[in-house]
Amino acid sequence: MKIRVFIVVLFFPLLVSAQETWTYQSDSVYKVNKVKVRKCFNGEKLTDKIYYDQEGRMIKFALAPFIGGEQRTTYFQYDNNGRLINQVDSTRNGKPDKKTLKKLKKMGLDMSSQIRNNKSPLEVSKYDIEYANGIVSKLTKYNPDGSLDIVDNFEDNGRRKIRKWYRDGAIYREDTEEFIDEFHKDKYYGWEIQPNSSKMEWNYTFKYEFNNGRIDQFVRFEDGIQKETTKLTYNDHGLLIEAKYYTTERFEYEYYK
Repeated sequence: MKIRVFIVVLFFPLLVSAQETWTYQSDSVYKVNKVKVRKCFNGEKLTDKIYYDQEGRMIKFALAPFIGGEQRTTYFQYDNNGRLINQVDSTRNGKPDKKTLKKLKKMGLDMSSQIRNNKSPLEVSKYDIEYANGIVSKLTKYNPDGSLDIVDNFEDNGRRKIRKWYRDGAIYREDTEEFIDEFHKDKYYGWEIQPNSSKMEWNYTFKYEFNNGRIDQFVRFEDGIQKETTKLTYNDHGLLIEAKYYTTERFEYEYYK
């Protein structure tokens, strides 16, 4: 596939904002290493799991559940030629583990009865996928009630993505990403209307350092001013195992036998 769509989704009949794309690697890297699952940790906390088929293609993205929030799960479906053909997004209330509940109880907050009695139904959001010249040209996401949520338009063979966000049928945010390759942004800029009707704008650029074709680190600039530097570490097999910036993300893997 020449372009990826990294949005949390779910496809029938089995029943993704996902991470930044720079934390992903090509299908071939996951295929040759026989990666089945990639786990992401922020510090020691598990944030998500990504599942791959034996061709190295992402087939499921699952965010870790959190208290008072939601658990979102994404599934990707491909045809025999490896083309993405179906996406659906599911959301349900998450349930914290027993250790977290005990910790909260010691702090004077007993959440156990509230969690146990919360049985809200699974919500499903559908996506429409359009192709032009063999690559994704447009992706439309709908809310569970069928209203318009997000529209992505892809230009320049997928090197530019323009995303429009909708609320009550009107655009309240628009952002554009321009890529240097399949995963890494060259530019990221856009605007958003705030609750007080003011307009927030941003304009980021990125500078990368390569080592034998692999990115060792990159710097983000905001309106030309240098911000954080992200350093990437790989294992001996070329799999990303750590990303350090203002926080540290770790990646662990499970493999096909």
